[in-house]
Amino acid sequence: MAAPAVAIRPRVSPVAAFGSRDFRVFWAGFIVYTVANGIQTFAIGWLTVQTAARDGVPERGALYLGLMGLAAAIPGLALGLFGGVIADRRDRRALLLLSQLGFAAAAIVLAALAFTDRVSLLWLLAIAAFSSAVSSFWVPARQAIQPGLVGEARLMSAFGLNALALNLGTLIGPLIGGALIVPFGIAGVLFVPAVLFAAVAIVYLALAPRPVLTSARRSNVLSSLAEGVRYVRDEPSVRWLMLLFGAATLVVRPYSDLLPAVARSIGADAIGLSQLIAAVGAGSLLAGFVTASSDTIPRKGIFVGAGFIAAGLALAILATRTDVASAVALVVVLSFFLMTSSGVIGALLQVATPDHLRGRVIGVQSLLIQGGMPLGTLTLGAVGASIGIGPALAIAGLCIAAFSAVSLALVPVLRER
Repeated sequence: MAAPAVAIRPRVSPVAAFGSRDFRVFWAGFIVYTVANGIQTFAIGWLTVQTAARDGVPERGALYLGLMGLAAAIPGLALGLFGGVIADRRDRRALLLLSQLGFAAAAIVLAALAFTDRVSLLWLLAIAAFSSAVSSFWVPARQAIQPGLVGEARLMSAFGLNALALNLGTLIGPLIGGALIVPFGIAGVLFVPAVLFAAVAIVYLALAPRPVLTSARRSNVLSSLAEGVRYVRDEPSVRWLMLLFGAATLVVRPYSDLLPAVARSIGADAIGLSQLIAAVGAGSLLAGFVTASSDTIPRKGIFVGAGFIAAGLALAILATRTDVASAVALVVVLSFFLMTSSGVIGALLQVATPDHLRGRVIGVQSLLIQGGMPLGTLTLGAVGASIGIGPALAIAGLCIAAFSAVSLALVPVLRER
């Protein structure tokens, strides 16, 4: 008797998603968003350490950044899971529009405060909290809408292209901010993201509405949330991928929020800081190309774990640098490995999850980002204020390298994925 034929999934071009008109619109808007976010990240980071200096406590710059992380963590932890539920129950295009308007409103307020010289730590914390709350709905809606734009067959292409867009903005945004800060000042730089966020909302008006099934709206919200959490808990590969992603998000990813403190510790100015943040984008951009072609990577679980080990070691070495040039080079390497592994995990989760659960699974991932990363920033910032930002980052890097190595050694499902 002949052996049954094994179905082989055909490989899809990394740019296949561009065949969808709605995806092209979505991708164009997403690039503008990432550039705006990159500019804002640079500007707020510099403004935060400058606020600490103006308050007469420049040595507490890392602690101020950590407090910003705490302010973002609270709404992220409170709303992350619910954002995923809402993405599975409401029109995802409407959520995209509303979130961009929310980002624009927060950016306008911050720019106005800077223009009138009324920026304080409390205002910075409040805006960080509001933006985090908006992101709790933006992230699940942004990722969960993709299958409807391109179809399941081109989903890996869509995810990879969005990773490229995200990382391109992370590279370009800080460089634009650094170029604008001298002629226009920090207030002028902060106004640019407000305009760009509003422009993204206008672009997304061209997308077709994406209503969900009526049956999804009829289910109880808490029951829907519990269903998504159970899926993450009970599916072994999803559970362990989430654990690895969560550990890296808590321990390593905060380094990017703490770069203003790193810049101050090595004597870099605002231009040097913009170069460090742009280095995050450069490494991430290279990672995006790998993510876009991740369908060809064998043993993706081993690939992910090895990437996190390399990222941890790069972070530990970065902590020893005392000059901008070598720090920039190490940030590129660190960002590449961190974002490659994170991107492949995101792609695996997208493909493995049924569409009706996708928003909730992404909500769990969003919870880790919106809550875990700020908590990590607070912890590392507080430790950095006590023992120095370099030693704090070195400890973090060695911890994630050890955790990833032990996970690969002890968890077969990761090695077989």
